Amino acid sequence: MATWLPELTKQYKSEKGKSKSTIKYTYKNGELISTEYLTANGEEPKLWIENKVKADVLAGNQNVNTLAIPEGPSGKYFVAIKNFAADNGLRLSDSAATSYANSIVAGTIDENTAFNALRESAAEAFPALADKIKAGINLNTLADPYIQSMSSILEIPDSGIDLFD
Repeated sequence: MATWLPELTKQYKSEKGKSKSTIKYTYKNGELISTEYLTANGEEPKLWIENKVKADVLAGNQNVNTLAIPEGPSGKYFVAIKNFAADNGLRLSDSAATSYANSIVAGTIDENTAFNALRESAAEAFPALADKIKAGINLNTLADPYIQSMSSILEIPDSGIDLFD
């Protein structure tokens, strides 16, 4: 919000501080039923900000934290996609996860499309388990009995074993 607040303020006020906002009054049977404060271009402020954020995300203009995770709404999807890929035996690059996340936030693809694409990749990588993976069972769940056996035999916690071991 800190990034967009000054720009949004410009939509409402001129440099001299005069209001540029549009006020929309709605009357029904002679009574005022709603008042909307719109930007100078007659846009709903929430939609204006949402469209600006989507445009920036699509263009790849976003901050990343020290863990290389995108800030803002893309970060949530970035983490979910990376975890989903790992749970299905896929090593997904940060740039691919960011691309999926940005596309979801921008609305060019939906969340299910991204997860289904990853599920298809996992099914192709593990053809013996393809039917189960395509049915919605994560590879991590399918491999759990083997992970538990490995944990028992090696006497290490199962939390220290993943699909890449």
